[in-house]
Amino acid sequence: MRLGVTGDSTKVDVCRIGERCTGILMHYVNGRALVLGQWRAFCASSYYCIYSKNRPRITDIFFKLSKTDQHQIVTEISFLPNTIEMTLSSDYQVFNVKEHIAW
Repeated sequence: MRLGVTGDSTKVDVCRIGERCTGILMHYVNGRALVLGQWRAFCASSYYCIYSKNRPRITDIFFKLSKTDQHQIVTEISFLPNTIEMTLSSDYQVFNVKEHIAW
C-alpha cells in the first residue's frame, strides 16, 4: 500500500483491467511519479489520462465502487462528478485532492 496526494499532480492516469480500476499513476512537477494500487503494463490492461495540468484546477477525486459477488471494486475514478454514471447498485467515495489517499 502506498500514500499519495493528487492535488500536486501535473497528470493522472488510470489503469483498468476489464471493468475494474486497478491503480492510478500520478506525475508530479518535480518529475517524480507515483503509482497507487497496481499498474499493469500488459495486453489485458488499458490505461488513460483522467487529468492533466492544462485542464481546470481540481478540488475532489471521485471513486465509484461496485459490488461483484462478495467484493467491492473500484470501477470508475474521476475528478469531475458529472463524468461518473450514477447507479443505485454502486457506492461513491469523494476525497479532497489535498487528502492522502492509500491504495
